[in-house]
Order: sequence, then C-alpha cells, then structure tokens
Amino acid sequence: MPSYTTQDPRIQAKLDLIARYPTMPIEERRKAFDEFRAEPPALRALERILYVPYSFEPLPLMLHYGYATTMERLKEVALDLGYKLKWDVDCDHNAFVKVLSLIIREVIDHPVALKGAFCEGKMVLVISLCTNWAPSPELEENVPKLKEYLGETEDPKWYLDCERWYCRYDL
Repeated sequence: MPSYTTQDPRIQAKLDLIARYPTMPIEERRKAFDEFRAEPPALRALERILYVPYSFEPLPLMLHYGYATTMERLKEVALDLGYKLKWDVDCDHNAFVKVLSLIIREVIDHPVALKGAFCEGKMVLVISLCTNWAPSPELEENVPKLKEYLGETEDPKWYLDCERWYCRYDL
C-alpha cells in the first residue's frame, strides 16, 4: 500500500496503480504509466519503486523534487532583486538565470535547476532541488531555506519530468 493518501479519489486511484506496478504483467505496466503520465499529480512522497533501482531493473520515470513556479513569478523575483528587464517580453532568460544563480549562491548553497514537468494535465515549471534518479542528502537543511525565500506555505512535491516521463528498459 502507498505511504501517502489524498482526499481526491481520482488521484488516489493513480497512486494506488503505481504502487501495484511491481506485481503487474508487462502489458498492464505500460497502460498504468500511460494513465499516470496523462494527468500526473504532484506527489508529497514516493514509493520505493519510483526511485532509481539497483542494477538489472528498468530505470523508472524521472521525477523532480521542488516547487512549481511560473515565468511571471520568476520575473517578479528578478525585478525584486533589481534586475532590469532588457525586453518587454514574457520570457527573459537572463532574468531567470539571475534568479536561479542567486538561489544557488546566496539562499541555499545547493544546486537547483529550472525544469519542465507534467502536473494534473498541464505543463509547469519546477525549481528542482533533486530527482528520484539523483536524490540529495542535503534536503533537510536546504528545503526550509528555499521554502522561506520563495514564500511557500507547503513543502516541495515530486513532479513528473516532461522529457523523461517513461521507464527505460534499454540498460
């Protein structure tokens, strides 16, 4: 059984499906992950099956641990830092690099990345602290700092990567 529950029965059904993954026949596994990928929830915790396995097992889909954000939110943070936007556009990559660099250098002293992810039928941006492929041992000290800096009220969640949303069987 999963180590987490949710009040939303639709999301809980998906989480239960993923928890049963190791005991499913191959055909059902593919169908289960296709259903999960279609509208993945942001997860508070992960089952062991979703962490990078030991040798001779398929590599699971990639999940990012962090906070969902928007281009507008990153632009606000950049402006608060005194960055002058060079163009009046929605996407000023220099501003986003400045925000992420500041977070890495001054807020948490830990690598972060801005990644695209699927969440509940939409694509979102995630400020990612680590992945299920490369967990970070320093999360306990860095999560509270990032949470406070971003003004978040909830803890970070796991988000399905938009490029590596599938299991790899070719290893």
